[in-house]
Amino acid sequence: MKRPELASEALAAWTIDTLRDGERSLGRQELPELELRTFFRAFARAEGLPERISLALVGFGVDAAELKAMAARAKATCFTTIAADLHTAAGWRNKRARHPVIVAYARGMVTGVNTLRLFRKGTSRDLTLTLTTTGRSYLAQTVDLRLKI
Repeated sequence: MKRPELASEALAAWTIDTLRDGERSLGRQELPELELRTFFRAFARAEGLPERISLALVGFGVDAAELKAMAARAKATCFTTIAADLHTAAGWRNKRARHPVIVAYARGMVTGVNTLRLFRKGTSRDLTLTLTTTGRSYLAQTVDLRLKI
């Protein structure tokens, strides 16, 4: 598993756990490169998520239409609205009846948008601990598979 895949698994795992704990606004900038198919597949496998999640993924080199197609191919049906810019996510905040759960993530720094300062942020510590757990789980599965061969 390469770094973007591990980072995607870790971010998805932290997001899923935090949403299950009741948080309804998550955001983070300055994220590394992600493998978006891996990110969406984690959500497709997840259970116990809230309904009507609006997702903004910014700076990952794909537009909203491609993000929607990736989510559909992965069968990540928990996302009702998907965007590729933070200004859209800022608008969602003002329409909570239609967007009760908002997740907004950006690769690198996005200037001119203060939306994320109002959202719960995964700290570097949170994400590192989740990454460590994810990596440990992946390593255990890999070793287990090799032992069975």
